[in-house]
Amino acid sequence: MAKYGGEEYKDMYGIREIRFRGRVVNMCKELSTDLYTIAEAWVYGDLIQDGEKYYIKDRHSKNLIPVPKETICEYTGVNGCHSKLYENDILKRGKNLYVVTWKEGAFGLENIK
Repeated sequence: MAKYGGEEYKDMYGIREIRFRGRVVNMCKELSTDLYTIAEAWVYGDLIQDGEKYYIKDRHSKNLIPVPKETICEYTGVNGCHSKLYENDILKRGKNLYVVTWKEGAFGLENIK
């Protein structure tokens, strides 16, 4: 089992928090003693990989929440106007749309419109 996140990473730009999010889709699961129904929700925390399965360790409840691999996004270390920016977020500037990408060891923006 591999764990990613929960620590700080120092690069040439300074220190940034390593954090992930994943999309939970139509899941109803018993966590601890309570029953939670989660439909189309994001969960934030540390990424745990167990073979081909991926989980986000929720920072509030400390539960492992299964997430599809294709929904996992890493926190860029940058805060936007209203929220933290994650990989694959879509940003609008004027009439242009951009997606946050990870290429060649760095986060960047790719024009999509």
